[in-house]
Amino acid sequence: MHASGNNAPAQRIKAIDLPVRLFHWLTVLAFVLAYVLADHYRVAHQWLGYALGILLGLRLVWGMIGSYYARFTTIGASMLHLPSYLARLWRREETYSPVYNPLGASMVVLMLLNLAAIVLSGHLLTTDRYWGDDAMSGLHELTTQIMLVLIALHLLGVLHASLRQRQNLAKAMIDGYKRAS
Repeated sequence: MHASGNNAPAQRIKAIDLPVRLFHWLTVLAFVLAYVLADHYRVAHQWLGYALGILLGLRLVWGMIGSYYARFTTIGASMLHLPSYLARLWRREETYSPVYNPLGASMVVLMLLNLAAIVLSGHLLTTDRYWGDDAMSGLHELTTQIMLVLIALHLLGVLHASLRQRQNLAKAMIDGYKRAS
C-alpha cells in the first residue's frame, strides 16, 4: 500500500491489539454457533452463551486496563464527535482515524450492550424465576434479532470504510495493523 501522491510505503501502526482481535473472532464464532444450534442443541447453545458472557467480561476488563486503542475512554472520546462525523460523512468529507471513527466506536458500544442483553436474558431463562417466561424469551429473541441487524450494519460499515480509506479493515482485524494516516 502506498500513501496517496507518492511512492513511499504507507506507515502502519498496530491499531488493534491481540486481545481485542481474539475477543472479536471468538465472539463471532460463539455467536454464530449459538445461533445455529439454538433450536436443536440447547445445552451447547447455553454453554456458548456462557462463553459469550466470559468473553464479554474479559473485554470489559480489557476496555479499562488494556492498550490505548482498546480502552473505552478512547472509544468514548471518539463517540463524542459522532454528529460532526456524520455531517462530514454525508458530504463525503469524513476524516481518517487510525482506529475507531465515531460511527465505528458507536457500533462497538451498541454491539457490546446488545450482547450483554442477549447473555443476561439467556442466563435468566435458565433460572427458576424466568424458566419458560414468555416475556424474557421474547426479549432474548428480540435482542438476538437486533444483533443480526447490527452485524449487517457493521459489515456494511467495514466495507464502506475499507473502500473509502483504500485499506482492508477485515485484514486489520486479523493482523492488527492499519494505516497510520
